[in-house]
Amino acid sequence: RRMFVKVFVSSTTKDLGEARKKVCEQLLQLDIQPVSMDWYASDPQTPQQLDDDKVKGCDAVVIVVGHLYGSSPPGEDKSFTELEYEAAVSSGKEVFAFLASDEFQVPPGLRENDATRAKLQAFRKRLSHDHTPRPFNNADRLCAEVAAAVPKPTERAGRISVPKLPRPYPAHPYPIQGNFTGRVKERTMLTDWACGADSKPMLSLVGLGGLGKSALTWYWLHEDLPQEKLKLSGVIWWSFYEQEASFESFLPRALLYASGGTIDPTELPSDYDRMHSLWCILRDSPFLIVFDGAERLLRAYHALDAAYRGDDFNQEAGDNHLRCANPQAGQFLQWLASPGVKTRTLLTTRLHAKELNDLAGCRKVELEHLDPDDAVEFMRRQGVNGPRNAIVHACEPYGFLPLCLRLLSGAICKSPRKRGDINAAKGWRPPADLVRREHHILEVAYDTMAKDRRDLLSRIGAMRGPLDYDTAKVLSVYQDETELEEALGELEERGLLFRRQGQAHYDLHPIVRQYAYDRLGDKAATHQALKDYFDTVPQTDKVESLDELMPTIELFHHTIRAGGYEQALRIYAERLIRPIFYTLGAYDVMISLMHAFFPDGEDRPPRLADVGGRSRIMNDLAVNYIRIGENCQAKELLRQALRMNDEAGLPDRLTNLAGAQIPLGELKQAESNLRRSGSISISGTHRDKCRNGAVRVALGTLFTYMGRYDEANREFESALAVFPKSDDTNFWCMVRYLTALRALFMEEPKSALEALDRARQVRPLTTTTGFSAERDLVRILWLSGAAKRLAGDVTGCEVDLNDALSRCRRMRLVEHETDILLEMAKLQWGKAQRDSAELIEQAKALTREALESADRCEYRLNQADIHNFLAEMAFAEGDKAEALKHAEIAKERAWCDGPPYCYKKALDEAERMLAELA
Repeated sequence: RRMFVKVFVSSTTKDLGEARKKVCEQLLQLDIQPVSMDWYASDPQTPQQLDDDKVKGCDAVVIVVGHLYGSSPPGEDKSFTELEYEAAVSSGKEVFAFLASDEFQVPPGLRENDATRAKLQAFRKRLSHDHTPRPFNNADRLCAEVAAAVPKPTERAGRISVPKLPRPYPAHPYPIQGNFTGRVKERTMLTDWACGADSKPMLSLVGLGGLGKSALTWYWLHEDLPQEKLKLSGVIWWSFYEQEASFESFLPRALLYASGGTIDPTELPSDYDRMHSLWCILRDSPFLIVFDGAERLLRAYHALDAAYRGDDFNQEAGDNHLRCANPQAGQFLQWLASPGVKTRTLLTTRLHAKELNDLAGCRKVELEHLDPDDAVEFMRRQGVNGPRNAIVHACEPYGFLPLCLRLLSGAICKSPRKRGDINAAKGWRPPADLVRREHHILEVAYDTMAKDRRDLLSRIGAMRGPLDYDTAKVLSVYQDETELEEALGELEERGLLFRRQGQAHYDLHPIVRQYAYDRLGDKAATHQALKDYFDTVPQTDKVESLDELMPTIELFHHTIRAGGYEQALRIYAERLIRPIFYTLGAYDVMISLMHAFFPDGEDRPPRLADVGGRSRIMNDLAVNYIRIGENCQAKELLRQALRMNDEAGLPDRLTNLAGAQIPLGELKQAESNLRRSGSISISGTHRDKCRNGAVRVALGTLFTYMGRYDEANREFESALAVFPKSDDTNFWCMVRYLTALRALFMEEPKSALEALDRARQVRPLTTTTGFSAERDLVRILWLSGAAKRLAGDVTGCEVDLNDALSRCRRMRLVEHETDILLEMAKLQWGKAQRDSAELIEQAKALTREALESADRCEYRLNQADIHNFLAEMAFAEGDKAEALKHAEIAKERAWCDGPPYCYKKALDEAERMLAELA
């Protein structure tokens, strides 16, 4: 769409003057310059001439028409508003029209004659014929409609717009509903925490959904926080409930804001670099950050169906679901919770992140229910009448949960028997289970509505996030738009639906969404309608970000939910796997997509009719798990896939299983699986040649770790002989860098660099196939850095390793992060020459980080290398006891299945250290 930076706003003044001013203020918030008669300075031109010039100088025109026609210039029959509209049309400007509905209130005493009213009706009819005007019934709705209709400068590709410091940055304004009441104790606690000199830098506010965490913190931030006393450098409110509000999108926006625009996030190569640069600012400057809905960072909610999940995780095994899905997000939270950090970070969350457990800089606070007196005050503000005791008696069964009370008040105020009377709630008694009380009042609110309202709410619940009015029309159960608007209005009044501030978007509280969606009668038909809607959105030819894929991801999601698993598999295979897996390397997104095929859990087969399809999805999910360091999970999936008797996919499954086993030290089983895969007869097709070549490459890699270098070389040569280089440049590139790995193990850096040069020559050709093969480049850079370190090229080593780590972290490629960190540690240790305390500490910190990653992923071979290096450092510093401890661990890790199925190089190194210590 076209983007606008200056917009003319036209309307009559007597009935719409205040609304016009609000629209202009709204446009300013969107970085759009408004122009209207309210903004004119003294000018010698006539009003009509001035209007024409102003209109022509703008990018677009907003025409707002109410129930008055308005005044006209001298000698003219048409009003200023209609003349401004004609000036816009004649100069080719895009026009956005907005018509007041019958509910719009006109100030008393304003009445035009019949002839003028006839001109008004003709003008409204003209706008309706030539455009698609949006209706509004009050000034706030008008602002929301304008904000939704007019493209913003911030929508320009590659541009990020944030406020200037120290102005706060509410990235996703919270749509707080009316009559917020009480919470004085909690607000005081937050103020004391924010202002206290000895306060911990992070506060995690934990509570069930429906306790009002977001409303409390938003109200506190805007009404209570004494910013002039705190002298904050800036304030950021970031809500992870928004679909586009990922941790990855937070980093560039927060960095641009916190740096005052002095750092361009696009010039930094990776998320890790952006994260570290932002951390350096936040560490030393007093910012306040609010992460609303921080549970969305966790694995528990990191899936396509996260919007439908409640609070019940009792069936989760262990506490793995409490970890951040993106390890960098967990690391960033730990940094923010470090003692001495000047920035204060407030989390509102349903679940406390495991990464924050027992940290000295993080305070955890459990949010409690609303105070009974506050509950009474809230109910009365909502329009509920009755004595205090009766109101308390009605609220008490719901645990004084704010969401429940809002729904309760909405049901009472809409009760056909006793509208607004607290006695209407008699007989509405929820179960004793606190977690399910909100479901009871939802049942009351749901059942007391007309069926068409219930159906509309449930259909809206099928959306994973906010929806605009056009999508609401797709879900509408009404023939007439006026009926739809009335229904949406009633859902808002009942507290079941809310609109986002400054936007024409509707949304549901997660609990309401879950409840309403559970009661959707024909889920498949609703998702089919949404599937058809998203199927009409044009797809991008060249994908450079996940945002460009969101319509296709929504199409995939609703296709799955409509029961079209086979069709979803085609969308996945034809439109998603290449850009997400190969180009972007977004492995966590791939995992989330493939989880949709497992509605019964990963221990059950995917819900696909074809055995080959089921086997393929399990294989692909396993490969993505390997990329993010979840090899044990990958093994189990691949073993399930092998039991499916998918003969066509059997070689791939066996080869990938061996690939998962090698880093874990299961070398004997890995060789057995590769031998079995290689024994399967091939037909000579290109795909079978690739399979045979992959087996040869995997065997060569396995033999390299086992120290059988001659056999490894034969396997690599056999792999290259499978087919010519022109047939598969990706494959040739892979063989060359693995040949370099073998040379490094043999301590031949010159041979390694020669092999890597040949890999680099081949690698650019891979882009012609449409595959980015970024993982290949990460491996080349890692091995190049290692070879240059051995060859004494310190500068070249540092450049390659830093580039490799940046790319690795940008892709969340965990499988090679440990290798790169260890090489960087060895580089710093070598540069230190044992007399630079700073470089020695850097080397130790990098080694600790590498070991933490290896332990988390259970990478046995990496553990052997790291403990050998720890033994080397301890020995050099004269700590023989520490060196002995690490050397023994290294030997045990390198032993694997026992010689010859051992990690030979690491085992030899550990035994040499142990002999020297003895």
